[in-house]
Amino acid sequence: MAYLHQRVIAYVTMDPRLFVAEERSLQHGENPNKDLWWIDVQIADPWEKVFYLGEATYDPRPNRLMEKLHVFVERENEVLKRLGRAGDGVPKDWKVRPWLFIREAARDYVVKTLPQSLAPRITYLEETAFPWKYEKLRKIGQEPGRPYPELDGKYQS
Repeated sequence: MAYLHQRVIAYVTMDPRLFVAEERSLQHGENPNKDLWWIDVQIADPWEKVFYLGEATYDPRPNRLMEKLHVFVERENEVLKRLGRAGDGVPKDWKVRPWLFIREAARDYVVKTLPQSLAPRITYLEETAFPWKYEKLRKIGQEPGRPYPELDGKYQS
């Protein structure tokens, strides 16, 4: 999976407005062995005032990812407290939102399995990394087909 994560990080860092930190741990409870979330890529957009918790998976039925998202919703206040500098938490005017990098084939499963109160940003892996669609599109001078017509707009911005 290291290759997959590196491709996602390369894709995200192409946007000069974003600041990226690779693999960060986030403790979201009292038990340091159990209540730990490894975030594949933490992304900050200071212009939009959003922290993205980036998760990448090639799994067509990403059950472990869905479990993480359910924990995020259940313990959101704790997560928000532990994000940010020196335990001060997330600034009040910032949002925290998961950003999922999934296969296009996993879209329906992920959207159906998401907690109702959560609308993560979704990007298809096929449009982020070699040797998939992204590189082929770049060769002909185009960008990936955003917005995705078959995906609800709340998952795209």
